[in-house]
Amino acid sequence: LSEFLVRACAPYRDERFTTALEMRLALEAIDTLLEPEPAVAPNDLSPALRDLLANAPPNVNPIVHRFLALSSQARRTNRGTRGIDDLTEATYVETRLDSELHRSVLDGRHRLVIVTGNAGDGKTAFIQQVEHSARRNNARVVAETPNGMHLHYLGREIRTLYDGSQDEDDRTSDEVLREFLGPFAKGAGPDGSIRLAAINEGRLRDFLLTHRDSFKYLVEGVIGTLDDPASHYFDNDVVVVNLNARSVTAGGANSIFSQQLQKIVSGPFWSPCQSCDHRTRCPIKHNVDTFRDPTSGPAATERLRTLVDLIRLRRRRHLTMRDVRSLISHLLFRDRSCEEVSELLADESPLAIVDLAYFQAVGGIGVPAGSILERGAALLAEVDLALVANPDDDRAIARGSGPRVMAFPERSAAGFM
Repeated sequence: LSEFLVRACAPYRDERFTTALEMRLALEAIDTLLEPEPAVAPNDLSPALRDLLANAPPNVNPIVHRFLALSSQARRTNRGTRGIDDLTEATYVETRLDSELHRSVLDGRHRLVIVTGNAGDGKTAFIQQVEHSARRNNARVVAETPNGMHLHYLGREIRTLYDGSQDEDDRTSDEVLREFLGPFAKGAGPDGSIRLAAINEGRLRDFLLTHRDSFKYLVEGVIGTLDDPASHYFDNDVVVVNLNARSVTAGGANSIFSQQLQKIVSGPFWSPCQSCDHRTRCPIKHNVDTFRDPTSGPAATERLRTLVDLIRLRRRRHLTMRDVRSLISHLLFRDRSCEEVSELLADESPLAIVDLAYFQAVGGIGVPAGSILERGAALLAEVDLALVANPDDDRAIARGSGPRVMAFPERSAAGFM
């Protein structure tokens, strides 16, 4: 490749290619222009996902259907936006909750951990990761409900609550919270257990203010911490984490957004694509390969992260983990299955294929009929500079009277050899 580029850019005519055909033949003779994709072992995948990939039909990557379900506006199903399943575990991004709080919970340093924020912030996913870690270390399940678990772990009792806003059977959410927070009520004492609860911030405030007389110990500290995260109302026995204060797009390459994107494109999900007949033209494969490429991937990821960060900077929406996964699904796949991409390629419509490239998603382009533009992508489309009129600049461009923002060096005919 380097020899080809040197000859193509040679300063003397007799050193360059003499015809376009000669140049094309030389380019085609190069073995490969892309670095071979690293083999990623699917050992970390669940047996169900491994079987799904191993039994993929020709020209279809069945995992794409699973990734499509991550989009909140998907046509078929958006079941991947809620709860934790084998794909969620395979693409889970560890945050400071996992690196710092996870271990201290299992070590028994806290009596109560409240993780609050908006729906989709990853509250329940974190609690379930703690449960899975305990169970992998021989914790015994004492009781289990759709809304939580009771574990016996290393001589300690761990009780979890996935959603403090949810009713359970014939009990209201208020009754559920009153029982769960019972050891912290007026006149109660420690019961020796560790409690982890996920509660949306608004619901948490409402409950504590409604029952302020019963939970005076928690009211001042929890609400005070929510209002001023830098304050210290509790010792280690109570920890309050407000994920509303977390930015998933800040931090450059270490941002949660960038890590989540790389977790998806660099994971062991793309082996069926290597033998697909459409692999050289497939826009989905192009999008995945662009972000996983060791050279272009980091730069493309950072540019995309910067664009998505504008949603936060403009204060248009608090992006949650659910929002991030939904937007990434839209950017990579545009709510299209492998079968639909095959049909587009057969139609020989170049623009329809180009519209599925990841960079077109930022403008809200390439959405199939019957699908609604993903909410995050709709906010990105608002950033299009061409949507905002600027009469002074428009007039200067039309008349050619504005400052020169791009210029090329003057070259005379004699300068070419």
